Amino acid sequence: MNIYERYNTAIEDFRKAQKGNLYTATKSAESLFDIMYELEESNKNEDKSYLLARIYCELGLKWKCRKFVKSYKSSNQLDYLDKWQQLLNKVEDLFELRCFELVEFRDLRMAKKRKTLQPLLRSDFVFNEDKYFIRINIKPSFNDIVLLNKKVLHS
Repeated sequence: MNIYERYNTAIEDFRKAQKGNLYTATKSAESLFDIMYELEESNKNEDKSYLLARIYCELGLKWKCRKFVKSYKSSNQLDYLDKWQQLLNKVEDLFELRCFELVEFRDLRMAKKRKTLQPLLRSDFVFNEDKYFIRINIKPSFNDIVLLNKKVLHS
């Protein structure tokens, strides 16, 4: 199945799921994200670039879509200038919507990946002993640390 057939199937499933709840719509967007990642990595002609811009628009990634369309329009000789302009107009209309009217989808598979945290060592702390207490300072190389899921700012 080529990328256009996969896109048509994915967008059809995505639009059906959008009529349901937000979680099922986000789960159905995974196939669109797969196509988007594939297109971002590949060499694109004008049709594939337009397809990528449409996927950005469908997923509500308005800033990314606007930047991509404007840069693509300015840097290339376009055969279908009208359809690119229509897409740019559609994206500009997204900026007119209120924040609660526009849903920006994200890839839930990426959210599940945990960041590897930098381990804290004894040498990362400075211990100062006073008469009645021990004062522990964090070395200035840390901006902040997370303890028990609470962010502690370095002062």
